[in-house]
Amino acid sequence: MKNKARIYIALEDKDREDELWRILPEASFCKAKARRGRAAVLTALGELLRIRMMRDAGVGFEVAVGAHGKPYQPEHPDVAFSVSHSGSAAAGALLTGGVGDIGVDIERIGRADDVRRERIAAKFFTDGERRAIIDGAYDPETSFYVIWTRKEAYLKYTGDGFSRAAATVDTTSEIEGCKIYTRIIETDGERYALSAAAPAAAVVDMDKIETVTY
Repeated sequence: MKNKARIYIALEDKDREDELWRILPEASFCKAKARRGRAAVLTALGELLRIRMMRDAGVGFEVAVGAHGKPYQPEHPDVAFSVSHSGSAAAGALLTGGVGDIGVDIERIGRADDVRRERIAAKFFTDGERRAIIDGAYDPETSFYVIWTRKEAYLKYTGDGFSRAAATVDTTSEIEGCKIYTRIIETDGERYALSAAAPAAAVVDMDKIETVTY
């Protein structure tokens, strides 16, 4: 089904970290090792997912980067993908068939304290999104991360990233031509908000997430 998106997740396995580094191609290995500390491991997880998605799409591993940092396949415009990482997890989204782009974002719930969340919401959230933190389906802390991941997934979907003012996007309202999907994931004592933004014509099933291991 060409308009069906595939959502992926990879979780850090500290007991097998050497295996993760061993299986990465040289370019991905060097990209990850250029980072420091936790960022290096998360980048490696992201590269693991990207390679898996490129393999599933039947295209090469090499990608180019757009004006605002979004990676893409220059020789395969019908292949859209996105990668995100946070905490001990990385997430990926793949959409083929040329129906449009896709964006994904994952955030570990609890990374920011109350004061920081309030500052971020005041700067980046719309009035509707700030109301949703209190009146949404989740507790205020979870609602904050749900809204944040939905917003960042959408900005990745458009390719604008944060070159576009985040407060101009209201993820609590209908967005023409796009749908945003969210799921809360609990694993190893951590909770994550995971969101994917895709064309309205795409099929996204957040209950069928593919786990990538190493």
